[in-house]
Amino acid sequence: MAGACYNFCFRSGSKKQALKAYAMFDAGAYADAIDQFKQVYDVIPKEQKADILFYIGESYRRIDDPKNAAVWFKKAVAKNYSNPVVYLRYGQVLKMNEKYSDARDMFLKYKSLKPDDKEVDALITSCDLALEWMNNPGPYQIENMKYFNSKSSDYSPAYASDDYRTVYFTSSRDEAMGNDKHGTTGQSFADIFVVRQDRKGKWSTPVPLGEPVNTEFEEGTPCLSSDYNTLYFSRCKTAKNKAYGCQIYVCRRNGDSWGKADPLSFGRRQYGMPIRLSVLMNLPCILFPTCPVVWEVRISGR
Repeated sequence: MAGACYNFCFRSGSKKQALKAYAMFDAGAYADAIDQFKQVYDVIPKEQKADILFYIGESYRRIDDPKNAAVWFKKAVAKNYSNPVVYLRYGQVLKMNEKYSDARDMFLKYKSLKPDDKEVDALITSCDLALEWMNNPGPYQIENMKYFNSKSSDYSPAYASDDYRTVYFTSSRDEAMGNDKHGTTGQSFADIFVVRQDRKGKWSTPVPLGEPVNTEFEEGTPCLSSDYNTLYFSRCKTAKNKAYGCQIYVCRRNGDSWGKADPLSFGRRQYGMPIRLSVLMNLPCILFPTCPVVWEVRISGR
């Protein structure tokens, strides 16, 4: 929906607020957009309220908050939001909330309005399978790693020792370095945390790795070499009115700590084109342009 055109008739003074909210959404600043959309809702014409409700729900969906997203999508449906995609998105967050029967109903509603979209068939099937598996559970048991998890985003775990008793993972919990909030998630900028298991099998409280790995910026997606002495991770720098993007960094173990973190580089130019090492979706997968194709470089052994 990025780049959408918003041709609405606004009351005096509300157009600027509304366009600011949509601009935040298009820029990926979903947490900031939510607050702005909520301010706009009370001052826009009645006929435009359903659109605002939908975009609040979509913003919550994109920051991985399906519970709040479901609340706002439901409101958009009640206001007769005209775009059929509302049923698809509402179904997706209901599915994330494990309300499979309700999600299936939304997918079927969407399919009735968009019969040519075959991708929804897989979503309907996934709901049927989830209901079947709940009624007939298999031999595997899924447990929440409560020692790792917090109310913030926690993801991308990686073993950091050959005895598998040390785990690195990414988290945007309050203990992360830096004081700023991420405009997209509304949480702290993510850092890499470490948790250790003792001989009795008890996991320690997660703590940030600290410098030189973690900084005031966003670090995450740790990936270690097979001997656990080299750490690769992503760092995304930000500054006002500047777009630095993300890069893959590498550092090597120095005793019980990590040495200086340096950005990886494969050279400055190739085939007359600058090579900028970047991170796709904050994952340690390297993409850089050459001529005439885009090459992907994966870390050896991963």
